[in-house]
Amino acid sequence: MKQLLVAFVLGVGLFGLLCFGLDQATAKAQAGRATAEASLEVTQTVGTQKGICTTTEIIAVPAGGTAYYCLTLRNIGSVPLSDYTIALSLTTSSQLITDTLTQPITLNPGDEVSLTTENLKALGTNLALETAGISSNIDHTIIVTATSSQGEVAVAESTVQVKLGTVQAKVTKTVGIDNSCAPTTGLAVKLEQWVIYCVTIQNTGSMALVNHQLRDPALNVDVEFGQAIPPSSQPYQVTDPILRSIDASQSLQHLTTQDITNTVTYTGFTEDGIVTTAQAQAVVVVGSISTAMTYTVGLDPNTCATTTNLALTVANTPFYYCIVLKNTGTLPLYQHTVTLPEVSQGQIITQTLLPGQVLTWTHTTIPQLQQTSIGTRQATVISRNRPAITTQAGPQQTQVTIGTLALSVIKYATKDPKQCVTQSPLTIFANEPFYYCVVLINNGSVPHVHYTFSEPTPFGINGAFDYRLEPGQRITLTNNFLTSTLGLSAMLGPFYTPSNVTSMNYPFTVVAYTANGASIQQAPFFLISVIQPTPTSTTAPTPVPTATPTPSFTPTETPIPSLTPTLTPVALSVLQTPATSLALNEVATPTAQTMTDATPNGAVDNAQPTSPLPPPVPTEDFTATAIAVAAAANATQTAIALAQPPTPSETWTPVPTEPVPTATVITATVVTATPDSAVIAPPPYSTLPTTTPAPVNDYLGVAAQVFEISAATLGWLWFLIGSIIFFAAAGMFAGLGIRYRDRHRYAMYDMDEEGGEEDDLLLMDDDLMLQPEEEDDDWTDDYWPESLR
Repeated sequence: MKQLLVAFVLGVGLFGLLCFGLDQATAKAQAGRATAEASLEVTQTVGTQKGICTTTEIIAVPAGGTAYYCLTLRNIGSVPLSDYTIALSLTTSSQLITDTLTQPITLNPGDEVSLTTENLKALGTNLALETAGISSNIDHTIIVTATSSQGEVAVAESTVQVKLGTVQAKVTKTVGIDNSCAPTTGLAVKLEQWVIYCVTIQNTGSMALVNHQLRDPALNVDVEFGQAIPPSSQPYQVTDPILRSIDASQSLQHLTTQDITNTVTYTGFTEDGIVTTAQAQAVVVVGSISTAMTYTVGLDPNTCATTTNLALTVANTPFYYCIVLKNTGTLPLYQHTVTLPEVSQGQIITQTLLPGQVLTWTHTTIPQLQQTSIGTRQATVISRNRPAITTQAGPQQTQVTIGTLALSVIKYATKDPKQCVTQSPLTIFANEPFYYCVVLINNGSVPHVHYTFSEPTPFGINGAFDYRLEPGQRITLTNNFLTSTLGLSAMLGPFYTPSNVTSMNYPFTVVAYTANGASIQQAPFFLISVIQPTPTSTTAPTPVPTATPTPSFTPTETPIPSLTPTLTPVALSVLQTPATSLALNEVATPTAQTMTDATPNGAVDNAQPTSPLPPPVPTEDFTATAIAVAAAANATQTAIALAQPPTPSETWTPVPTEPVPTATVITATVVTATPDSAVIAPPPYSTLPTTTPAPVNDYLGVAAQVFEISAATLGWLWFLIGSIIFFAAAGMFAGLGIRYRDRHRYAMYDMDEEGGEEDDLLLMDDDLMLQPEEEDDDWTDDYWPESLR
């Protein structure tokens, strides 16, 4: 019975729990059906491109622009939706624009559909999801009503905004090696070179940008910052220091270990949340990029000229430009843009130019390099390794003008084939060899490129050569120039004059040509005088002028014995003023030579002025003695006998003396003292003093006097110094002796009865090592004073 009761209770409880659970489940199911049976979500976006669904809900459109809307419907309920009514509401209009889709669209739970103007037209409605000719701000609202097959209704709406204006930005990323924000978007650097980037933001719209975001994955940059950048303001530069001030953990620096191309993405926001985006790249490569260009002009269509200036002599002459480009860097170049006056946009040439290689462009590559109109032109070449890695060569300039053609020719004749002597006329002997040298000068404004020269008569000269001579330049035609420089034969000599010809004057014709064929001719003359007949010697004597003395008196010759005299050396007394020593000249025959003292006006001055100088010291002067001997023969005044009776066995040799500067010269006539010769007497007014002072040129005497004075002075000095040394030494020894005797006496006559030991020490200090008690009486008596003996 008890068991049946327990079973009944359990059964009733289980049934109750079952009923409660079923009731709760039914209630929840009914509640879910009431809230999710018909539900719709509407999303509206707006953009500026027709037929494109964007993700933005607010945009800026310039005046007169068009905004395009996109409507997205999604069934978020639990029952299908098939009938829709769409109503549009614009802030510019107070009325709702309503239309019903005639073509049903069934959206099951979770389905969605996007509709544009074209889609709505296909569904049988005239609604347009766009606004044209915008002139103000617009709030565009769409209300959608959807009905299920059971008649359940779901309503939803969405609004987007259109602002009148523009929101846009331009961003540039440059790279350099410092914080100055370099202007280049590409850079070639060496390996392990630090580079620094810079991001420049420019607001190109009509609405202010107040918030910004930069992302650069290659540099690990991701930063947001606020900065008001008004429309049309100066660009805002984000340098490495500025980025570090925003976020110290981020940097725009990079260590280059390989080529790198990185991109920065910029996002700008207006105060209303309108967004604009832009991107920029910068390239860094390892290496160097550079080029060198030459731009020349000439008249040859097949070769490149070497000049940048061309002067034509004939108008409308075609001429040709040439561009030579060399890669002086370490990176290859793949594309080149050539800018010329005739090609304003530049001509792009795709040619690979490796390091060290050269490209040459003529009119065959660029037709505009051939011209006929003169003027000044310049060329520029921009070469690229990559779009951002560029280098520029130029601009370089050339000039084409109409110039003048001029030539100067100067012909010279010379006897020396190694020199061009510019002397006219040249005088030669008949049959004497001579040579031509011809100077050509371009004194026009057009270069010369070719020459011909000729002188048919009488030497048969005829030659031609190519040589470019620029305006203002000159060349000299010689045999050496013809052979070593031009490779021609020696046609300019040697020449020989024909017989019976006294002068030659033949035209040497030279014709100069320009590159376009213009020419000019010159025929200079050069007069050559010929001396007939031919002399026996080809060396013309050179006259030597001989001075003719003008004597101031008529000398009287007096015969002198034929024996060789023995002269006694006696010094001739000079005048009061220092006079020049006269030297005796030996000649083959006696020749009178007169020397005069001329005053400044040319007259002979015979006065002997008194000199304030003391008379010189006497010395031997053999030259003066000889002059005195000659003068004493016929002197009318008293003279000193200068010679002793001659001895046949003795001969006399004159000793020259050095001249002494003087202001007055003695007039005398000098002859050589040889047998059977005559002596010319001096004029009667010349009086010779009897004193015999030594001339100032006696160097041995002066040296002896200096030595004598020096020896006497040194003797007195040694005497004085020796006396001082002697007395100093005597005083020193006397002092030592007195000191020794005093100390010895103190040791011998000390009366201290107890002081023997002290005396011994005293004697030991003097290093005598003598004891008074051991000395003998004799030695002591010798040193006792007289009063104690």
